[in-house]
Amino acid sequence: MRIEQDDKRVRAVVLRAGQHEQFEADRLLCTVPFPALRDVDIHPAFSPAKRRVINELAYDKIVRATLQSRTRFWEKDGFNGFGHSDTPQQIWHFTHDQPGPRGLLVSFLCGGTGERVGDMEPEARERFLLAEMDRAHPGLRENYEGMFVHVWHKHQWAKGAIALASPGQMTGICIGAEKPEGRVHFAGEHLSHFSGWMQGALESGLRAVNEIGSAPPR
Repeated sequence: MRIEQDDKRVRAVVLRAGQHEQFEADRLLCTVPFPALRDVDIHPAFSPAKRRVINELAYDKIVRATLQSRTRFWEKDGFNGFGHSDTPQQIWHFTHDQPGPRGLLVSFLCGGTGERVGDMEPEARERFLLAEMDRAHPGLRENYEGMFVHVWHKHQWAKGAIALASPGQMTGICIGAEKPEGRVHFAGEHLSHFSGWMQGALESGLRAVNEIGSAPPR
């Protein structure tokens, strides 16, 4: 709910089970995605450059759907389950190296298509996703057992999938975006050379830990 600091300590105020709790430390490592961080009260306010990148950095709108198939029938046709096509999705096979007959096909829909599908009613969204996956892997309907859908840009703690800088932002507002603000340090895929990937989150985390470790003692 709130981050506040002075020249000696930093505090994070959280809302848990309807009650406000406060945590205090020498340093704070903030990994909150910028769309969600926009709703956090900051006192004193961050620098104008930091506020700008938090408020303006673009994020992709991604829907990820995991569809469970009774069998991996596509392998009999010589397909490994991964693919790109002229359908509005990217397909991953998350059980390619797992035992058992069942398979999980994961559909990623990004950008405008992700936004449109994310806004659908759940039943309509499931019908659309099943139809699109069946187009890519004919026979899925006969093997379909269910799906789980995650709409990243509607998740309250993220409000976006991955940082996807708009033209000009990478060489503009993103320069120096990883720098600390007083006792608050920052990490996350959105502050790395590998935006959108776990490697980026790890890279930025190591950088932030080194910052904190080399900071002057209280």
